[in-house]
Amino acid sequence: MLVEKLSQVVSQLNEVVSDAEKADRGNKAAARRVRVALQDAKKALQEVRVVSMSVGKEALESHTCTPDCNHGG
Repeated sequence: MLVEKLSQVVSQLNEVVSDAEKADRGNKAAARRVRVALQDAKKALQEVRVVSMSVGKEALESHTCTPDCNHGG
């Protein structure tokens, strides 16, 4: 699930590269499309971050400590 969500964001950013190139050449409309795409990516990355934190919490909660544990728990 985490890899899938992250892959979607990467794919969306790859799609906007051509608009970024146009923006570099002074195309204002392309620059706006890049800004919108980046804002959408920011929101999506925040969702990925939340999923990542929940995965980490679940793993820690289901973990049974052994004498050689080094996570401090």
